[in-house]
Amino acid sequence: MKTMPEITPLGTASKEINIKIFDTLLPNTTYAFNFGESIVDNNEGNPYPFYKYVFSTGTYIDSLTVSGYVEDAFEKNTDEFISVMLYDVDSTFTDSIIYKEKPKYIF
Repeated sequence: MKTMPEITPLGTASKEINIKIFDTLLPNTTYAFNFGESIVDNNEGNPYPFYKYVFSTGTYIDSLTVSGYVEDAFEKNTDEFISVMLYDVDSTFTDSIIYKEKPKYIF
């Protein structure tokens, strides 16, 4: 999304999360909100690891998968939490696209 959604509440105890979307959603598209470890237990502060909220603007949630592995060229062990970003390859694609555009998919 080009415009970031508004997610509330922030920093206060609540049993629900509200997401207000300001951007126009594409038809027949599956969207996922990744909260990482930002949702925590109110009493002890234990994080709910890698919570993801998924919804679709079509009649079903897309089950497309991408598989692979990531290796670090400098370190023997790879970090536990890694983001992989994918971009569309079209006529506007250049090697500097990662600095100018937001990725189409984030894993």
